[in-house]
Amino acid sequence: MRATAGWALAVVLAGCGGTLEQDGMPLHEESLGTIRQAEAPDGPVAWVRFARGEGLQLGSAVTQDRDGNVLTTVLFSGGADLGTGPLGLDDPEVPGVVLAKHAADGRLLWTRVLQGRRGGLLSVNALGTDRERNVLLAGWSEAGAELDSSGGTAPVRVEGAFLMKLDHSGRTLWTKRLAGHGALLANGLVTDRAGNVFMSGSLYDGSLDFGGQVLSAVGLRAFLAKYGADGTLKWLHAEGESSQGGGVALDEQGDAYFCGTAPGESSEEPSTGTRTGLRRLASETGAVVWAQELEDGDCSGVAVHGNRVVMTGSFLGAFTFGGKTYRASDTPGVLDADAFLVAYTLAGEERWARNFARASTGVAMDQADGVLVTGHYEGGDSVGRRALPGTAGSLDNIFVAKLDRIDGTLRWVRGFPSTAALALDVSVTREGEGVLVGAFGGPTDFGAGRVGPEGGYDAFILRLGK
Repeated sequence: MRATAGWALAVVLAGCGGTLEQDGMPLHEESLGTIRQAEAPDGPVAWVRFARGEGLQLGSAVTQDRDGNVLTTVLFSGGADLGTGPLGLDDPEVPGVVLAKHAADGRLLWTRVLQGRRGGLLSVNALGTDRERNVLLAGWSEAGAELDSSGGTAPVRVEGAFLMKLDHSGRTLWTKRLAGHGALLANGLVTDRAGNVFMSGSLYDGSLDFGGQVLSAVGLRAFLAKYGADGTLKWLHAEGESSQGGGVALDEQGDAYFCGTAPGESSEEPSTGTRTGLRRLASETGAVVWAQELEDGDCSGVAVHGNRVVMTGSFLGAFTFGGKTYRASDTPGVLDADAFLVAYTLAGEERWARNFARASTGVAMDQADGVLVTGHYEGGDSVGRRALPGTAGSLDNIFVAKLDRIDGTLRWVRGFPSTAALALDVSVTREGEGVLVGAFGGPTDFGAGRVGPEGGYDAFILRLGK
């Protein structure tokens, strides 16, 4: 999702610890249901915050640091207001991005504003943090942009594709420019224990120098790059032409799990015309350790914990997993779309799969064995055994569900009825508290009654309990 939706959002704005396995045999496998909880009807909402303005406001990326602080980016046109006063220029033709840090209880701690130039595209769709609570962000500016000088820091100018590192107070540590003329659509940023940075995404139409290695693309091309803590490129993995890069996640040994979408030819109709791919890449070299594919669908996210790696996305037709076929529609001749969630061991062995709702837009895993997945549903769609109430006629209701990572048992699910909403990214703390970001363009119930946007679309930051 992030690969295609993130690019569309940028255009819209401009317009206005685990068990390892060897040799395919498990050293030991967790017993089923050891962490399983009784199914609950709802997940708790801790707080919700909005970014308001006359122009578009879109929550594009979210991450949480080791203290539970919430870091988000909000793409906007004109100005934005996170509840403490206007930010950015009051000009609907000028794009901008707010980087905001909220405390775990919802207090706004600080903001930095990246201001673009009139008529130029600007996007930041990937955020990450490291063990020192530093903040990583990646994006692309068509006409150039400037990060403000708030907090006594000097302004920073960026051109084209960039990767940036800030400290926990928002002060700039370094900025790396990827020279060239291609557009960068970053989708994932994660760090390992040594502070190395893994960036996933897509290159669009052109060439970029990632730091001694140049990647070229006609159309979209997926990639995963590893950088040192100082921004020095260590390796670059690229997929074939016409591929889109999804998310990235790391296991306890530092190996990377990268999902993407490529053209496919499903044996059944209907289909998306694409297939999803999951790769495990060795941390030191970037070599592919194993690869798995689903014959229909697109990938929106990947997550890892313990001896499970999960991948999510959406599909139209059917895919086979663990010897069973999963179909988006049970009625022949009826076109439907479903979200999918599949789980493998770290050795690439198939374990369980689920399909539900209508579309999945992201997934995260905590250290309490929870899998948090979010996406969209039509009123009456089911997640597990529960049919979710939604706004009549809307395909843009938002769901958040938590499942058990070992066997996929549903713990709870919650729906947020809306006439028009976008769920764009999800994050979770080690203890299991999730955060969802996106935007809403019509009446939406975030848990305390229906609210509407002030502009065309307003951004939301929704913090969940365990």
